[in-house]
Amino acid sequence: NEHPRSPPYRCDKCQEARRLEGKRTGTPGSSCSIDLAGPFRTPSTSGSRYAFIVTDHYSRYVWVDFLPNKSALQTARSFRRYCQHIRGENREVKHVHTDGGTEFLGAFSHMLRQHLIKHTFTSPYASFQNAITERRVRTLKEYSRRLMLESGLPDQFWSRAMHTAAVTINRHPVLSSVTTNSDLKSPFQIMFPGKSCLPLKVFGSVAYTLTVPKAARDSNLKFPGQVGWMVSYSDNSESYLVFCPLTRQLRPRRDVVFDENWRYSAARPPQDRLSGALDYVYAPPTPAPQPVSSKHTDTTSPSPPIDLTADDTTPTSPD
Repeated sequence: NEHPRSPPYRCDKCQEARRLEGKRTGTPGSSCSIDLAGPFRTPSTSGSRYAFIVTDHYSRYVWVDFLPNKSALQTARSFRRYCQHIRGENREVKHVHTDGGTEFLGAFSHMLRQHLIKHTFTSPYASFQNAITERRVRTLKEYSRRLMLESGLPDQFWSRAMHTAAVTINRHPVLSSVTTNSDLKSPFQIMFPGKSCLPLKVFGSVAYTLTVPKAARDSNLKFPGQVGWMVSYSDNSESYLVFCPLTRQLRPRRDVVFDENWRYSAARPPQDRLSGALDYVYAPPTPAPQPVSSKHTDTTSPSPPIDLTADDTTPTSPD
């Protein structure tokens, strides 16, 4: 047996020593595990194919970034962004645990040594030693798959779905408070105490955003807003990320009205041509009226109604 059972006799002193040794950290942000997910077959909206996933050991806070390729230089850049993300709360990373992949060697390992950060590895063929992040990777994949199937958005939005899944997991109150056992706190509240957050919204729902404030309008006849889809949350400000199909850009917006009963339409154009902002209410165009000759006009019986759903290229059989 690869993992034999422990003997029934347990030494009290050994158990106490192991419990103290197993607790890696006593403060949020000081120790974390990192792993990559991918490659994904479809590139994201930014051209990424890999997900860089960081899980804090103390609070179980999860942070996601996206990489175009699997290289040590890219992972080092993502880790710097993570350090900047938690530095606002005076957090300092002292320990990083990863597997022995080449993406966590070279430039990544050199950066950790420069900043005096301890770097530990899992043993070969022992992924259970990095079980914290391995479980987070599986949860994020399953959550992202569900969001994509429910929203109906094109496949290139998988990165936004995974980021939304990470935000939702961080808001879920499942951890006990470090001060009182009767209180429940979310990973976000433990990592960023006292910081407010936006209400959660349905991924892929229709979003009506204010793009031109009232003080900046040069005419009262122009539309001050746009229609788009809510696809994520901003890490740098308290705002939602809304995708506008007219400009094909993701923009952070604060003044947004959501219609969570609508989704991206299944009768949409191809994925490389997101042409209109109102594709979710797509309807076939109405044909222009044709002039009718007076000598062929029949005044006794009305003309049959026009079937807008019929295909004009299909031949009709004679009566």
